[in-house]
Amino acid sequence: MDSREMTGMTMSELVGERLFRLNAPYARAALAGRPQHFERLWVKSDGAEIYLDARYVPDVDEIGEVCGFIVLVTDITELRRAQLDLEAANSQLKFDSVTDYLTGLFNRKVFSERSEAALQESKANGDLYGLILLDLDDFKSVNDEFGHATGDEVLRMIGRVLKESLRGQRDLAARLGGEEFAVLCFGALDEGALHQIAERIRAAIESEQLRSAAGVVRITSSFGIALSDLEDPDWKHIYGRADAALYRAKVGGKNRIEFGRSNVKETTGRHRAPGRL
Repeated sequence: MDSREMTGMTMSELVGERLFRLNAPYARAALAGRPQHFERLWVKSDGAEIYLDARYVPDVDEIGEVCGFIVLVTDITELRRAQLDLEAANSQLKFDSVTDYLTGLFNRKVFSERSEAALQESKANGDLYGLILLDLDDFKSVNDEFGHATGDEVLRMIGRVLKESLRGQRDLAARLGGEEFAVLCFGALDEGALHQIAERIRAAIESEQLRSAAGVVRITSSFGIALSDLEDPDWKHIYGRADAALYRAKVGGKNRIEFGRSNVKETTGRHRAPGRL
């Protein structure tokens, strides 16, 4: 359609009733002297999506009266898609920076940061929080007998069990590395309640089985649990109590839960300082 054919047409006749209804508010604002700038996603008749940048610029005559408006429309599809791709990449990068790639749980960095925040919150409001450490029993033998691909499937299963065991949005499950995991628990907690949470996880892991080409895989895990103490100078102390209890569970027969208490001086025996998380 050339300019001669357009002359004398109304806006609704020119663009169609649907587009007119969408753009009429911008047109009225432009006729009132207010420039308009907006973006629109448009679906073409063939289903293709295009992004349009639209500007309605008031056309002012020599005495300052608005006699119409100028419409400038630019196809910004490639630019918008590039921006959306960049946003998706940044979102994935952020996700990867806080997430264990294999299990989908939070990683060690997030666990450390959340533990520090939990300690400060506990000191401020007096509420205790709990820590559950668990380590898979004889995991090396799974990799040796069934292969590392099956071992990875076992770790993914642990991730799923821990996610399903969280009681609310505040609880946090993390993979600390290798076959060691942690769960931070919040809310009304005492030793019995924390033990019940750990027992549910222990029983769930023990009941799981994975089928592989080399046979059925079953796994158990050992647990060390501890409650925070308002006298703790930093979060590594509750970690140290849970870690020492986990060591006792390992040497005491595995597939069991031990509680770490503040008034008991213990050693993990694993030659690992809690500060190197």
